[in-house]
Amino acid sequence: MKYSKGKGAVCIVILLLLLDQILKIWIKTHLELHESIKITSWFYLYFTENPGMAFGIEVIGKLFLSIFRIVAVGFIGYYLYSLVKKNYPFGFIACVSLILAGAIGNIIDSVFSKDVDPGAIVEIVPTPGSKVKEGRIVFVTINAKTSQMARIPEVQDLSFRQAYALLTSIGFKAIEVKYVAGDYKDLAIGVEWNGKILEEGQHVPLNAHLTLVVSGGFEESDSLALDSLNMAPVESLDSEEENWF
Repeated sequence: MKYSKGKGAVCIVILLLLLDQILKIWIKTHLELHESIKITSWFYLYFTENPGMAFGIEVIGKLFLSIFRIVAVGFIGYYLYSLVKKNYPFGFIACVSLILAGAIGNIIDSVFSKDVDPGAIVEIVPTPGSKVKEGRIVFVTINAKTSQMARIPEVQDLSFRQAYALLTSIGFKAIEVKYVAGDYKDLAIGVEWNGKILEEGQHVPLNAHLTLVVSGGFEESDSLALDSLNMAPVESLDSEEENWF
């Protein structure tokens, strides 16, 4: 009885890992970042990326997260083993097996590194130095030479804050803000790339240097360059509004 429960737990972990990785590979190769597919009225497949751990929490760095995940997998695995050994109900064992599969999946996902040079070989299976038979298939994973693409959202008539936050939430980091003449202050007009206005839904690289065109509420145009993640200009707008009131 104990053996059958242990075998069932192993099957759940393996099956869930296979489904998890197959689905992620399909989404990564068929969808753009933040694109979604409607399955039913209440179920969507949505492509997003999590740079940290659960709920997007980022603690210290990637090395710490990797060590933490490995320790967590070891702890959960040992706990699962003890449950099987103590002959706990299979329903509870199955629930812990799902948690273990998710934790292992996190380790697999964290192996990917964006710091690898474009076109560089990331992984070879079998590993270098291994002896293989003639004619055997060798799998080579190569980092993409082109940057990941993302769709430009609709920003027209949004406030400067909303438009800037929307672009950064998608993953764009190099954003310059250009104020132009307009009737309303701090109202987004559109997004430019290489001097051309981008249409909603147009695909551009995530590392593209974008220009967020904003109405300044005056006749003379001006431009303000924002640091990729520095929101100080937004805070300065708060201070100006508080002083005005």
